[in-house]
Amino acid sequence: MIEVRSVQPEDVEWVLSEIKKFSDFYGTKHPPMGDEQHIRNLIEEFSKNHVFIVAENKTVGLMGFIAAMFSPHLFNPKIKCFSCVVLWIAEPYRNSRGASMLLKKFIEIGKAKADWTILGVSNKCPLKGSSLENLGLKQTEQMFLMETEATPCPY
Repeated sequence: MIEVRSVQPEDVEWVLSEIKKFSDFYGTKHPPMGDEQHIRNLIEEFSKNHVFIVAENKTVGLMGFIAAMFSPHLFNPKIKCFSCVVLWIAEPYRNSRGASMLLKKFIEIGKAKADWTILGVSNKCPLKGSSLENLGLKQTEQMFLMETEATPCPY
């Protein structure tokens, strides 16, 4: 049986190990995984003020997670946005029911608590656009990344 639930303190070590795998998978010069304590603090912050959910199979353990945040739209604060910050399914469970259940829960929360539900997916993600459209999402943008060496910010 698979359950989608809020992340718990006993899940944090597994989440950290998977964030390291996510960081490696991302394949960038500047890895997304930073300081562990910072990530621990973020997990706690998202648990309290936003959304951090996990999928767990009682037989095999944790399968994946979604962290998402609420914010007003930049140009129209009357629009409440619910944006996925990270969606990660551990490699053995990709294309599993757990992945589908996580996405459905994310969309359910968005429908209940926001005007816009926003999901970005990596170009390496095996999810097909048609699968996301079947869940009620529609593609509105593409995202591109350029990595450079930052100089100190003047502000």
